[in-house]
Amino acid sequence: MPAILVPPQPVHIQLKLTERWRTREEFEALEGISNEALGGADRQLVAEMISEAKLDLHTLNTQITDLQSHLNILQEHWEKAILRVKRLQVWTAPHKDIPSEILARIFSLCLGGSAVTVPPLSSVSMPWVLGRVSSRWREISISEQRLWGRIAFRPWGIYPRAALEEAIRRCGQSMCIELGPIPERFTEAVLPTLRQHRQRLKSLMVGVSGDTAALLDEISSFEQLETLSINYGNGLDAISVISAPPALCKLTLTRDMHGDARSLDNSWIDPKSPIWSHLTCLEITRYINTSTTLMLEILQRCTMLVECTTYLVPPHEGQEISTSIVVPTLQSLRIKIDSLNLAAFLSAITLPSLKVLDISSCSRPPPWPQCEFLGFLERSHCHLEQLSLRNYPISLENVIPLIRSLPDLQHLRIGTETIPDTVVDTIISDALLPKLVFLEASFASSRAVTKLLKSRWISGVGKGIRQGNILVESGHGGGEDGLEGLKRLITRMNTSINITSPAGAI
Repeated sequence: MPAILVPPQPVHIQLKLTERWRTREEFEALEGISNEALGGADRQLVAEMISEAKLDLHTLNTQITDLQSHLNILQEHWEKAILRVKRLQVWTAPHKDIPSEILARIFSLCLGGSAVTVPPLSSVSMPWVLGRVSSRWREISISEQRLWGRIAFRPWGIYPRAALEEAIRRCGQSMCIELGPIPERFTEAVLPTLRQHRQRLKSLMVGVSGDTAALLDEISSFEQLETLSINYGNGLDAISVISAPPALCKLTLTRDMHGDARSLDNSWIDPKSPIWSHLTCLEITRYINTSTTLMLEILQRCTMLVECTTYLVPPHEGQEISTSIVVPTLQSLRIKIDSLNLAAFLSAITLPSLKVLDISSCSRPPPWPQCEFLGFLERSHCHLEQLSLRNYPISLENVIPLIRSLPDLQHLRIGTETIPDTVVDTIISDALLPKLVFLEASFASSRAVTKLLKSRWISGVGKGIRQGNILVESGHGGGEDGLEGLKRLITRMNTSINITSPAGAI
């Protein structure tokens, strides 16, 4: 009987908990990638490895802390070294070599001729901010009296006594004050300051209100005052400037543009006052309407007047111009008119020294008084160099006779109808206006302007018309007589002439 084969029984092997089936190297190789459950011996080995890793981490943290502390110390030393380099470089900075006189000039240009505002509008207001840059800049800005020569007092909120006194102290012996309308609570504080420095005050611009009107009564005591500008406040009653300091040579009368224009008459300014005999410059703005009769009366007493700007209105009802006057020293007369016929004014005045005449109209003017103007020129025997007629059109038949009477004219601004080519041909053929260097007018064609410019231009010498504003009604294609050719000619002449057409600038 064959033997019966019995299948072998499975052998059960039981590992002890203390047995290790992986080495340290194997655990390190499988670190982070195995999810197997560990036995007791393996778990103990891993726990030892965790303790060692934590100890290494603590050691590294300690070293990082030490290194970070050392890095902070090095960073602090580095910043100090950078600051030291910058401080040392200041000694060799280029601006250190700039002479103080040039720096002072640069500071003056930065101020741009503006007045020093007291108190400063902000922390960076010129020239106050210059004192915060460096000790040298502060010294220069304080000692440069040109920076502080004009002080504009504009109190905001409180009375800036310290700032005002500091600005006055820096402005030297020559002081110019712009004194706007002052709140009533500041008046008693400001006026005594002006009185205290009256011997240094050269120029005063005062906005007259009810609280500062009393200052005008003391004007004669400001013995060094040379320039006086009075801005009459809105709603102010009539004020008369009866007396003036002996040094006064320039007077400006203006008025708040937001108020109603008032006529300047004897209740405002006394034409018989001795103030006029001192003046070399007189300016009366549009918002104070001056009648022609009063203006002639004032001019008659201005025996030293050189420059005059005024706004003229017709005489009051019942007034007529009955006298003729001569102002022998007047060289510049600028007139703005409103609905005024200049004929009577030109017939009543003689100006033998006149060089500049500027007439402009704020409304549609009456016809140009050609006969009276030519009579004025013949009677005055003046050598007029500048003539500006703004918004005052002249008929074409009067253009040639007008410019024939002005052989010394250098600047011409004429508001007229478009000048035709025939008039330009006459100017060229008769060699009129030989000294003309500035021209502002309107011409019919670019060909006429081209001929006029070429007739006056000598290449390499620089003579002829050099500046101006010319309107050309029509061009002639792209040739030499066209607008493009005219543009090339102006470029070749190296002039500052602006050419425009109805379509715009060329």
